[in-house]
Amino acid sequence: MDRIRFVAIALIVVGHAGLAVGAELNDLTADAPSLFYSLLKFDIIAMYLVSGFLMGDAVGRSRSYLLGRVRRTALPWLAWVGMVSLPGAGALLLSGAGVPAYLGLLGTMTFQTSYWFIPNYLFGLAFMFLVLRWLPPGVTGLILGLSSLVYGVNLYTEWFTSQHTVAWFGFMFYLWLGAWARRHWPEVQARLSRVPWFHVLPVVVLTGLGVAAETAYLQGRGSLDAANALKLSNHLYSVAWCVLLVVCPWRLVPAFIDSRRESFGIYLAHIVPLTVLGLAFRALGWPAPDLGPWGQLAAWFATGAAGYLLSALLVKGLVRAGFGWVVGDLSDGPPAPRSRAFSRPRPTSAAPPRPSSGRRRSPRGGVGRHP
Repeated sequence: MDRIRFVAIALIVVGHAGLAVGAELNDLTADAPSLFYSLLKFDIIAMYLVSGFLMGDAVGRSRSYLLGRVRRTALPWLAWVGMVSLPGAGALLLSGAGVPAYLGLLGTMTFQTSYWFIPNYLFGLAFMFLVLRWLPPGVTGLILGLSSLVYGVNLYTEWFTSQHTVAWFGFMFYLWLGAWARRHWPEVQARLSRVPWFHVLPVVVLTGLGVAAETAYLQGRGSLDAANALKLSNHLYSVAWCVLLVVCPWRLVPAFIDSRRESFGIYLAHIVPLTVLGLAFRALGWPAPDLGPWGQLAAWFATGAAGYLLSALLVKGLVRAGFGWVVGDLSDGPPAPRSRAFSRPRPTSAAPPRPSSGRRRSPRGGVGRHP
């Protein structure tokens, strides 16, 4: 699961790097940016799957898990939302704006930026703990699966807003699916261990072509949200990617990244390095149109990689300075020893994972290794 978490967070940073390279890359009604962004959008579903896997059956057993999740995620989230909002709040103060303007700024920061994930995740967690825990697991999965599909159909019918950042019931199915996989991990592991990665790769390619086709079709219909993460084709595409990342035989996480301890912090912090990069690019007079379409996409990806690296360094610096809580790092000790970045994982037994409430660190690697 560390590989899924690393790739998902890295793609979230890359996806938002268009803000730094040029405003035209944020026009998701254009063909190339919308298609590129669409093929990255398995990152959101992957993050919900990982979150559900970490959850396991804890929500059904313990209120302390829910409270612990709130403490570990909501407080750092509030800190970063408050910090990133300060320039806008200062501008409103100087302009003499009223309370509605401040509420609008808070709403924008919460639902129109990358920080939307935490409120949505905590809502899903609370809903599953307070309501869905009383339903049979199969009924819960069916209800949540249909709910996710409704959001995909809504891209065509427009019954309600299609914005995935306020899709409160759109991703909850993947919390349930990740938790289901954790509870049945010995069986799931046994099945996945028999699947070669090169059998999964064609599925990823075919479902990716489906994403590209649906993206183009939605653009042809005049959709303003063709890159939406909940479009129908993206469900299979995202799950296929997650399976490929589990069964592939290579270690994808660089040795200097502790995905388990630093991913959440990188997610929270990445908007700051990307903003600094964007300001630097503007000062250097580097507008994206001068690069041509392929150059723009290459700059987009390269800026995302630079943003991820700077975010990781910022997180490490905060932890070393004693501010680990700001990036969700509540551990008491140093990071676990690291192995080489791309070494082949060692085989492991099919023993079921322990409950996720503890802070025990398990080794990372291939099928059977869990976060």
